[in-house]
Amino acid sequence: MITAIFIGPFAVFRLLQGNLPAAVLDAILVAAGASAAVHAWRTGRTRGPGITMSVVLTAAAALVPVFLGLDGAVWIFPIALFVFYLVVPWIALVMVLAVLLSYVLFEVWSPGMVFTGASQMVSFLSAGAATAIFSYFFARQAGQQRDQLVRWATKDTLTGLFNRRNLDEELRIALAGRDRHDIPHALIILDLDNFKEVNDRWGHAEGDRVLVELANLIRSSTRAGDRAFRYGGDEFVILLPSTDCDGVQGFAANLVRTVSGVLRAGGYPVTVSVGAAVLSEHDTAETWNRSADRALYAAKQGGRNRAVVAGPGAGMDRELIDVSGPDVPSPDRPASALGPSVPDRLVGS
Repeated sequence: MITAIFIGPFAVFRLLQGNLPAAVLDAILVAAGASAAVHAWRTGRTRGPGITMSVVLTAAAALVPVFLGLDGAVWIFPIALFVFYLVVPWIALVMVLAVLLSYVLFEVWSPGMVFTGASQMVSFLSAGAATAIFSYFFARQAGQQRDQLVRWATKDTLTGLFNRRNLDEELRIALAGRDRHDIPHALIILDLDNFKEVNDRWGHAEGDRVLVELANLIRSSTRAGDRAFRYGGDEFVILLPSTDCDGVQGFAANLVRTVSGVLRAGGYPVTVSVGAAVLSEHDTAETWNRSADRALYAAKQGGRNRAVVAGPGAGMDRELIDVSGPDVPSPDRPASALGPSVPDRLVGS
């Protein structure tokens, strides 16, 4: 759109002036911009179109002085700013400096093609290089600030896990994976047992340490493709793609054993209650979450330090399966072992 607005009128103007090569070059830029915009709009991907458009723009900036001399060379300044917007800073810097180098080569090949003298060339190239360098540092700083804002918006500051705002998007992706590719998913909600007593007895600093340690245990227990979230307070959510009912049962049982065997507050074991649900054929994000929450409630009612899984089915008809097993340590005594490692939860494993 920006290319069409700013360059389109020049294509018409060059054509009316009889400068056909420059008019064709402007028309190519407009067409390239339009095609890149359409591709990005249809696919939702901007990286490829951005790189393509940057190459086209910088190539045009290098060629247009051949037809227009210095009047064409000055376009490197707005093009440089646009390129730094489209691609990562170091690629943009290389592209812009390459264009400036092409102007030097043109002058060596045909003196007077672009500049009227050496003094003008040095002044122009110095201004162009300064613009490129300052744009590089500005774009780099802006990128770092943008990344920081994304982290603040999607990550929990205490534990480093994703926050509940990011959970909604991940649930939407999971539902789309089920609908398009029949990928099974499991949702786990876990809650620290009697966490208020930890804060009351040993202070909030100890409570924060327990939360961080639990987040680290969750990270070490999950695969690269799994997603873990701090939902709020002492409640955590884990999203497990490519995980069926058997897989989530093994994972949930092992997680309860691992936490009770490792996590301590004031030298005493800290336990969790876990509720899980597999994604059924007709589940929405709300009903899926409700099933896992119902399983968590059953684990709490069953004595805590337990894992309950809502099996396949619909709504309240799902069978609640207590997968804790007799070897799960009691909250009143420490665990003697961590149990087996986290199993591979791919379907069919």
